Amino acid sequence: MEINKLIADLTPLYNEYRRDRDRNQPVDQVTLMWKVGDILKRYLTVHNIAPHALYREIYGKSESTSNVSQRSYITREFLSRSYRVRGMFKSQKEIRDILPNLTSLSHFREAMPFFDNPKHQLLRSEKDQLLRVLNSTKSNTYKTEYVNTLQKKKIGKRNPRTQRLSDLHGEKELFINFYNKVYIAIKNESYKNALKLLEVPAPDFIKVLARNTGALSADGLKMEEMTIPVTISPLWQGYSSFVASLIAKESPVERRRFRRLIPSDRLVRLSEMLYALISEQSFNNLKAK
Repeated sequence: MEINKLIADLTPLYNEYRRDRDRNQPVDQVTLMWKVGDILKRYLTVHNIAPHALYREIYGKSESTSNVSQRSYITREFLSRSYRVRGMFKSQKEIRDILPNLTSLSHFREAMPFFDNPKHQLLRSEKDQLLRVLNSTKSNTYKTEYVNTLQKKKIGKRNPRTQRLSDLHGEKELFINFYNKVYIAIKNESYKNALKLLEVPAPDFIKVLARNTGALSADGLKMEEMTIPVTISPLWQGYSSFVASLIAKESPVERRRFRRLIPSDRLVRLSEMLYALISEQSFNNLKAK
């Protein structure tokens, strides 16, 4: 299977995972990850390549270089977790049997080492109790404290507040990659060449995306619902899907968390750059700054 065919098979599942994560039940999200992991496992069985090397091939851009083109917007963290989920469960049915009432995907992610890392293997009674907690109707605070206590006991570390920021590492990387490509195009290219190089979508969509990007810079700013065109390139699809998922959150918690990784002024700057792609005059004015 060619790598582009592999990406084509994975992309709809990744899109569904991101697009519907606030509407799907957590067990449905784990099942989607299992499907991605199953595709990866079948590919790895046929091809002589290490999993992490494959994740870099799928994403395209290596961590240490800036001149390698991004091949997709499917993050390496997501691919790695999905492959681990495939190793934990034999089938999708087993997931639903074991986690029928899972109420939080984040609690499952925090507990993953207890399911697939031999160094942190639990006793049968401990694992049964963990599953009871994950499937219970107890509060999220109780579940977080339970998993944190288990981590401290079995792994020997606390679960610091900053660890929640690591959940957004893929989104941070996606933002930086998108920002840099737009910035370099504006800095080095003419208006027409920049539009062609970036495969810029229709102006009406850019306006909404620019407004929503700016609205992420502070609480209380007006955000608009976005309809993402299906024909736009992976670069724009990835970034706009991320923005759409953030503005869809009723609570501002994740938006605030993202601003701890990406400063507000950088969000405002990207919004200005996006507006500049709509007007040649604005483009040239921004270029001259």
